[in-house]
Amino acid sequence: MKSFRLALLLVGCVGCSSTRKPDSPPPDAAGESCGDTTCKPPEQCIDVHGRHPGPPSKECWIPCAAHPCPAGMVCEMIYDGPGKVCVEPNPE
Repeated sequence: MKSFRLALLLVGCVGCSSTRKPDSPPPDAAGESCGDTTCKPPEQCIDVHGRHPGPPSKECWIPCAAHPCPAGMVCEMIYDGPGKVCVEPNPE
């Protein structure tokens, strides 16, 4: 379900990045509780508003506005979503 919402977020907005979010850790991993999953450090639970009506969804992302991204990831702005976060580059 989360992947479906993310796909709608990325497909439904103009100027959005074509990169993809890193896979979420399994629910039993140590870390911050986030909706129906658990964020694995350095991920943080972020309220994602997007364009869908209703309350924001909670998703695990690595914010990069103030800190560098882990190796193999890039910092990109995802509009109508979590903002500046680390993502895996989309191979082209």
